[in-house]
Amino acid sequence: ERKVHPLPFHSIYQEILWANRTIIAASAAAIVGVVSGYPFDSIKTRLQTQNYDSISSCIKRTYKDEGIRGFFRGS
Repeated sequence: ERKVHPLPFHSIYQEILWANRTIIAASAAAIVGVVSGYPFDSIKTRLQTQNYDSISSCIKRTYKDEGIRGFFRGS
């Protein structure tokens, strides 16, 4: 006799996702946090260690010299 699963999963993938939903959500939140927060930290560090007239001049110079990667590189 075949046992019926207590939750209505249609595939093993759905069951794996359900069982690991907290880990998946926490990982996604961490990635979003780093991707959104790191550029601000990078600009803050550049402002502290180098001479810029303003925040906007730091952002413009970083983008002009290094492109979008400059915000994720550090100083």
